[in-house]
Amino acid sequence: MSDFTACSQAELNTGIAAQSSRVRLEAIEWDALNNPYSNLIDGGTQEAHTGATITTVVPERVVLNQSMTVPDTVLKTALCGRTGTEAEYGMTQYTTQLRAIDGKGPLLCVHQAFHLVERGLITMEQGLRNAITDLSMADIRAQLLILSGYKFVMTATGSPLDNITGGENQVQVDFSGANPSSEMTHQALINLRNIMFEEMNVTPFGSGDGAYAVWIGSLSIIEKMRNESGLKTETLAFVQGSDSAAKAAMRRYTFAQYPYRGIRTAIDPKPLRFNEIDIDGFPILIEPYVEVATDHGSGWRTNPDWRTAANEVGFLVFQNTFRRIVPTRFTGDGAAQFPAQFTMGELKWVNPQTLECNVWQDYGQFVFRIIRAYEAIQPYAVCPVLYKRCKEDWGQTACTGISEAGD
Repeated sequence: MSDFTACSQAELNTGIAAQSSRVRLEAIEWDALNNPYSNLIDGGTQEAHTGATITTVVPERVVLNQSMTVPDTVLKTALCGRTGTEAEYGMTQYTTQLRAIDGKGPLLCVHQAFHLVERGLITMEQGLRNAITDLSMADIRAQLLILSGYKFVMTATGSPLDNITGGENQVQVDFSGANPSSEMTHQALINLRNIMFEEMNVTPFGSGDGAYAVWIGSLSIIEKMRNESGLKTETLAFVQGSDSAAKAAMRRYTFAQYPYRGIRTAIDPKPLRFNEIDIDGFPILIEPYVEVATDHGSGWRTNPDWRTAANEVGFLVFQNTFRRIVPTRFTGDGAAQFPAQFTMGELKWVNPQTLECNVWQDYGQFVFRIIRAYEAIQPYAVCPVLYKRCKEDWGQTACTGISEAGD
């Protein structure tokens, strides 16, 4: 039976059918502008009638059967009749499937909407749209954590190389099993970037002198890296000169969008945090929100355990890691026709007329559905990093005198 049988439910909120198409478009635009992960992953589509499994074949680096330190050479006069060494090709195959996340807002009653304050409906829509963005971000981030073919744990002692796992054309590798015991540093990030670039043929964003990788981390770790890197001193010298790009960078809150030493930063507003790792070295993640009762219904508030968690996860990302595949809008064959399906988290307003309880179409609700698959291209080109969260410096100083304000 329809969800609309719950007509006696109290404290229902509201929605407007005429706004459905506008909300649908705004949800996509909002996600594109506010999700630091979605902008780093290419998209694609899967056509109808191609089977449930998506198979990707990725070429390996060509085996030239030739020395890459001191290549063998022959005299030009000896080339007659010579064909050279024969190269060999290899392929790595990845498979994936489309999977779905769906949800809905609460039942909304037109009669109660009549008595809401002005723009109350829009505020509710905005809240749901923000929540869908958070959900989409959480999904991409979780898949990068799980499927990545290269992982690193930051520790205070031992060789950092011992805590790197995975490699070229690997996927879904485990962490090393070590507990993070050191905060991530800008210098460690540069070293990790260099290793990935030199050893695994990853593709940076940009080109030439402007080539860079992207570090996605919490606002606090990015701020600490900014202070450690010395960027403020260097940029100040530019600002005192005539470099307009440097002046613009100084005005920004962090050095996001400003590649520095081959690394650009992006802020994760709700980074993954944890206190412990499991038997495979995978972090036991802490939910960022807890549900609390409010004056009407319930809401999510920041989880105190998440706020005080000992460890955090950041991501170093190059280009061409995964493609996020969505299905094309299939509407059926012949007389078997279906409405176009929603797959990108768009909001759709539904208030079907039913004899059971919605005969007047008083009730409706927003629904959404995300259908996607993650097609591995270079799964080793993204590296999740487990690191310790160190105590913040609040700049506190003891007051030893009497201020004028106290006189």
